[in-house]
Amino acid sequence: MTDWENLLILIDNEKPEDLRNYPWLNDEHKSLLTKDIQNSLGECHYLIWLLPAECDLKAVQDKIREIQTHFHRLLSYRHKIIWAYSQSRILKRRLKDNYQTIQKSVLTIRQQRKDPEDLQKALEDTLEILGNYAINLSKLHSQLRTITINLTNYRQRLK
Repeated sequence: MTDWENLLILIDNEKPEDLRNYPWLNDEHKSLLTKDIQNSLGECHYLIWLLPAECDLKAVQDKIREIQTHFHRLLSYRHKIIWAYSQSRILKRRLKDNYQTIQKSVLTIRQQRKDPEDLQKALEDTLEILGNYAINLSKLHSQLRTITINLTNYRQRLK
């Protein structure tokens, strides 16, 4: 299993204390994931089957086995949508922070046109921030695709 699959299992099992075992997550991720896990504690999916008293138990069990996978997939699509949405919120905050930093850098560059060394430093810093901004924008687009695909799958499965 990949680290991300292990992390998804961790989140599904709702053990926030185990997040310390994932050093490749930064503190912002750990904090947000812990909050998401704690907010979801107690959220369970219950399927309640209302059956007539005279129904054949064997037939009902067979029918439940037949559609059980259907419900698992529905819940899987839902989980992926919620996960991608939470990731998109993290990326949105980063993009907003990067955008504000870029705006400040543009002002700094305009003010430091006369000093080549300061201008060089400001341009290098801005280039790094723009690179991070482009990467995060691409990741945000990926989360949007994930949400769109799983929402379409969810809707089709409901039909």
